[in-house]
Order: sequence, then C-alpha cells, then structure tokens
Amino acid sequence: MVNQIHYTHLDKLLYPKDKITKGQVVDYYMAMSGLFIKYAKGHPLTLQRYPQGIQKLGFFQKHADTIPDWIERVVIPSKSKEEPVMYVLANKKNDLGYLANLNTLVFHSALFTTQKLNFPDVLIWDLDPSDGSFEKVIEVAFKLKAFIDDIGLASRLKTTGSKGVHIQVPLNQRLPFEEVHAFAKSVADILAERYPKLITVEPFKKDRKNRVLIDHNRNFYSQTAVAAYSLRARPGAPIATPIGWAELGKTVLSADQFRLTNIDDRIRVVGDIWRHDKVSNPGVHQRIRKLNREFQKRSG
Repeated sequence: MVNQIHYTHLDKLLYPKDKITKGQVVDYYMAMSGLFIKYAKGHPLTLQRYPQGIQKLGFFQKHADTIPDWIERVVIPSKSKEEPVMYVLANKKNDLGYLANLNTLVFHSALFTTQKLNFPDVLIWDLDPSDGSFEKVIEVAFKLKAFIDDIGLASRLKTTGSKGVHIQVPLNQRLPFEEVHAFAKSVADILAERYPKLITVEPFKKDRKNRVLIDHNRNFYSQTAVAAYSLRARPGAPIATPIGWAELGKTVLSADQFRLTNIDDRIRVVGDIWRHDKVSNPGVHQRIRKLNREFQKRSG
C-alpha cells in the first residue's frame, strides 16, 4: 500500500505576519509526531484547514471520504438524524504529515477512542476568560483543582493556545457521556455559586460580566477539544501545550506562551510534562457515580 507523501507548495505563507510557511508547519508536525500521536492515537479527528493562510477564512473538515486508504479512517454514528460520518485518525507519523500537507493547522480530537465510542477517556473543563485576563484563569484553575483534589480526583493541564486552559481528568472509559457531563456540570455549578464574582457558567458572553467561564459542555459525544500539541490558527502560531500544575502562574503566564518558534526549547528542557506528571484515577467511574448521586440529593 502506497503511503508516500508528495509535499506541495511548502513555501506558502500560512502565518503571513509571522513569515511561517507551510513547510515549517509540516516540519513541526513531523518532528512532534511522537508526542502528538501519543495522545491523539485512536481518536477521531476534525481538521481545521487554511489553504490560503490564517488571514483568509479556513474551514472545518469532518468527512474523510477523500483521505487515502492507507490512513486509517472510522465511520462514527451520529446522535442526530444525520448520516454517519467517516473521520480520519492520525496513528502514524506519515498520517500527520499527509494531513499537514492539506494545510491543516488545527486538529480537534474527539473525547473517545474508536474502541468505545460512547465512553469518553477524558473529562474536560474549558476555562475561558470573558475579559481576556489570564490572571483570572489561573485563579479559577487553582480553585477548581482544589475542589477536585478534595473529592479524590487527579487532574492535568493544557494551555489552549488561545485564551485559557483545559483542566482534564483522565477516565477509564467506563462511564457514558451522560454521566460524565452531569458530573462536570455539577462541579462548574458549585464553583459558580461559591465564587459568583469570579466564575460563571453563562453560555452567552453578554451575560458573563468579565467572569471566567467554566465550560462543561465539552463533555458531550459530539464535542471535540483541541489536541495536545496542535497548532492554533492565531498570530504567532501558538500551540495547545501540556503543562504542569507547578508551572501555572510561575513560568506559564499566558495561554499562547508556547509557539512554533519556542516549542523546541520547551521540549528540550521539560520533555513531555504529562509523562512526568502522571495522573492516575483508579476507580474513577465509581467515584464519579457516587458523587453524581450526592450532587443530585443536594440539588433535589
């Protein structure tokens, strides 16, 4: 089976103001393929492509019908009345190279693997500052961490490469999305009640009043999250980067701190921070189910 890639137009500027070419984007993804695939493997991907660079309108690609057969694809049933969708996966280095050659800048990952479609392997709270303040994001992140620490769950962090961070709880794919989302929502609601001047769960920006949104709605079957080590289509070519809790607010001071121009230095110094900050949540499904029952009694 042929899996060679014919790279094209590598001198095209995909980040024009930063003078970053398609060739540099391809080189980045090929160099980072080991870490990228470590966390994205087996997860259906949605591609965000920019054939004319980030100063022009890009588009999202879910349907992978035109992707060559040597790249693994998977048909995923829709929860609505829509037809099933064929998604692409990036399980090998050349898969990532081919997809980058399509001018894919951003990879959005499903929260489940192809092995168990209805059971997520991660829970995510997306912290989004309404006024752009990363200082508030830091404050909220540590409040959320303290809460989930107290209830016996371990978590890890990722900058989004945009404005905020993702706080993630690794799961064992034994809870359906409905239970995971119910738990994520309860936690967000409790924190919004405790800190009403700082935290909100309001979906509309006009109602947030400069508070930090704890977005729990990532935790649905149809939702995705930017993949670890994915570029973002923003000036400076920022990268969604795994970080450690000890770094937040000390050496990590913005959501777009790590970029195409400095990520090599970070990897050289700290390597894969999630490997060092291993997170284990044995029996997480039992813990969340018990907490869901407690939250229901409290609210009922």
